[in-house]
Amino acid sequence: MFRAVVEEAAALTSITLTANPAPGSRFVGWGGDGCSGTDPCTVSMTFYRNVWATFAVTSTLPRLANISTRLRVGEGENVAIAGFVIGPGASKNVVVTAKSPSLTAYGISDVFNPSLRLVRASDNAVIASNDDWGTGDASALMASTFAPSVPSEAAILANLEPGAYTAIVSGPVGASGVALVEVYEVDAPATALLNISTRGQVGIGNDVMIGGFVIGGDAPMTIVVTAKGPSLSQFGLQNPLSNPKLSLVRASDNAIIASNDDWGSSANASAILASGFAPGNPIESAILITLDPGAYTAIVEGEGRAGLGIVEVYKVGQ
Repeated sequence: MFRAVVEEAAALTSITLTANPAPGSRFVGWGGDGCSGTDPCTVSMTFYRNVWATFAVTSTLPRLANISTRLRVGEGENVAIAGFVIGPGASKNVVVTAKSPSLTAYGISDVFNPSLRLVRASDNAVIASNDDWGTGDASALMASTFAPSVPSEAAILANLEPGAYTAIVSGPVGASGVALVEVYEVDAPATALLNISTRGQVGIGNDVMIGGFVIGGDAPMTIVVTAKGPSLSQFGLQNPLSNPKLSLVRASDNAIIASNDDWGSSANASAILASGFAPGNPIESAILITLDPGAYTAIVEGEGRAGLGIVEVYKVGQ
């Protein structure tokens, strides 16, 4: 997903935006102020405008791509932990970002200075870390087009072998706020991102957890999306979300296309169970659905109280 801020142009009353995908990628659609669909978008420049374009790596096979989660980040067990898997095949270049100050452009005032660590799950080794992205491989990050817009935000460009990884977002001692953690594909479309998840604090209002993902390829894809809370207590976490609720939103028109509270009461509970991805607690949430290529968000919230939760997206079948 690519985000841009279109600033007021003194000599123009409007500007037309056209998406030009890089080789090996395709344009999924516009979002933001006055733009939707995939046609060139004309934006009135009477005021500052926020517009974003979503791209996906080209592949004929259905796949998960360009994942993101917005959530509240604190200290200790309240840091954000985003997990993803590089599927079998070749190594893959990815950009991982941690953003917060730039969220003020979207009306979020509770921001902080994020730092980022990338951990290999096989041995829990920290393989990369960053605080301010300009102090890292800045030229390569800018060339990837995924560099954050604010210098104090964090980014890592890494070549990763197939396997599982976690991106941990935290802030300075005593700091907390709303952040966005993102993982972008840079190359190797034949090697897919698999089974994505983010654990963190789920609140109310602007502090709900919002997980974003893109279905790439040219065919529909069946997935299971889950929202977990109570089952986290078995891992010693002190404040799990007591009763998570899940909504699935299509980004092209912001339509809620599915929702769930207790997965065990779903009409397709048996199919969720057969998928192998059913939550371990019946009051946790799950949605099994077949989606067309495009961008989607999974929104996790509780019953008027905060707590630790996990949002996960799994591909069902081959």
